[in-house]
Amino acid sequence: MLLNHHSFLSFTTYRRVRTKQINVGNVSIGGSAPIRIQTMTNTATTNVNETFHQIKLLYESGAELVRIAVPSLSNVEAIRQIMLRLKQENISIPVIADVHFNPIIAERVAPFVSKVRINPGNYVNRSISQQKKEYSPCEIESEKEQIRSKFIPLIKICKQYGTAIRIGINFASLPWRIVNEYGNTPKAMIASALEFFEICRSENFQQLIFSFKASDVRQTIYANRLYVKEMLEHYDEVYPLHVGITEAGMDLEGTIKSIIGIGTLLHDGIGDTIRVSLTGNPIKEIPVATNIIKLLQHNTHQKFLSQPYFHNPFTYDKRKKLPDSVTSIRWGVCLAGEPLPFNNSEEVFFVHADENYYALRSRLLPLLNNSKPIMFLVNATQTNHYEAFALNIGNLLAEGLIEGVYVQTNEENREYWHQILQTVLQESGAYRVSNEYISCPSCARTLFDIETVAKQVKDATKHIKGYKIAVMGCIVNGPGEMHDADFGIVGAGQNKANLYKQGKLIAQNLLISDAIEQMLQLIYENSHRSHR
Repeated sequence: MLLNHHSFLSFTTYRRVRTKQINVGNVSIGGSAPIRIQTMTNTATTNVNETFHQIKLLYESGAELVRIAVPSLSNVEAIRQIMLRLKQENISIPVIADVHFNPIIAERVAPFVSKVRINPGNYVNRSISQQKKEYSPCEIESEKEQIRSKFIPLIKICKQYGTAIRIGINFASLPWRIVNEYGNTPKAMIASALEFFEICRSENFQQLIFSFKASDVRQTIYANRLYVKEMLEHYDEVYPLHVGITEAGMDLEGTIKSIIGIGTLLHDGIGDTIRVSLTGNPIKEIPVATNIIKLLQHNTHQKFLSQPYFHNPFTYDKRKKLPDSVTSIRWGVCLAGEPLPFNNSEEVFFVHADENYYALRSRLLPLLNNSKPIMFLVNATQTNHYEAFALNIGNLLAEGLIEGVYVQTNEENREYWHQILQTVLQESGAYRVSNEYISCPSCARTLFDIETVAKQVKDATKHIKGYKIAVMGCIVNGPGEMHDADFGIVGAGQNKANLYKQGKLIAQNLLISDAIEQMLQLIYENSHRSHR
């Protein structure tokens, strides 16, 4: 079925992408099933009692599925015991095993869980020594055959036990030959996914879910859209999608980044299960995920005329007709009654902070094809709720469709809305107002207190602006997801970490305290040099 690249998307109305419905334990995902909320434990998997009690608490808080890291074969027995304990207590939440590096772990744990999550990058050799600029046809076919031989045993076990598989692809953790061909791009993510899909298809295995995640909002949005397009064009069917922003971070920043990324995709009709990845206790993720789904439900109460996307929805491409003088986003907060900060060369667009997502886009669409910068004046005098604002404005900023945002409010809420607007600009990738902080939510692979460390780094650097700083729990996604960070530390063992600068490893196996001290010193030195 050959599709125009806009055909499954509507810019102005909700149309959920119809995916195949599969079962993960007793929970249906995809098709007409509700959008499911899931999370992940951050206890030591081998601590069966602690992990069980966290799962129970998450289940009681609204999680519909829960994932547990299985970092080694020694953890498999713990998983079996956790599953027995859940059954004894009549807690019927599906458990997902999160496996990296060793495919044998996935095979051993698959009989005990409802789903296994694997990362294609872990089925190949991703050591730096294997990175090349060119790969011969023989080398390419050899690696593909290696993947197939390692993956098929898991498929057969999952077919036998009714276990689903998630092909979970993270940005910057892909086979080198694919990165060589496509770069670290959404196209590379899809190419890797389709290789695994073809193997599943050849084995008639259909209990599949896919995910395409990055810590960057744009890359995540474009990858998920591209997956749907490719599946419809080449296979005329779409398997369910798990949607999330990986390593979203902490606090307000992590929440707003998740609202923009996950919310945009859900409003595109894309996504069957979601996970919000906030650093710290996973119970904090559940209300954020619930609110994102509530935003969707609120915005789809009304129906609007369906209009195609104005722009290419699979790559970042700012409006082409803008004058060369428009180089950056204009933004600010003003009080009601103050003179408006606009001029005749701009198209001024009046918006309410809690406006319906599709209503706003229906009004905006006729203006997108002109040559004037579009400036939003957002009336926030009647509300201090930021969720709808973060979604609506954050998405338009992320895709380069507007050139300025001013929020009009009262004196009492001026500082509040300044913080909200600054965070939306930062997390949408539209304008670096402060530092960007990336930190993973933590799991059983994290062997230090990542929330405390991330807060310490943030507090020590918040007076410095313009850097991308990462605090990552382990080497599974750490080096890849922070490849473009200016500075970062990645967990390397019990209270140990590796230190990175601009994606390059510069020190190994430091005590966490020493890694923090050395990274902060590097940041301060670099900041002083850049301001001379």
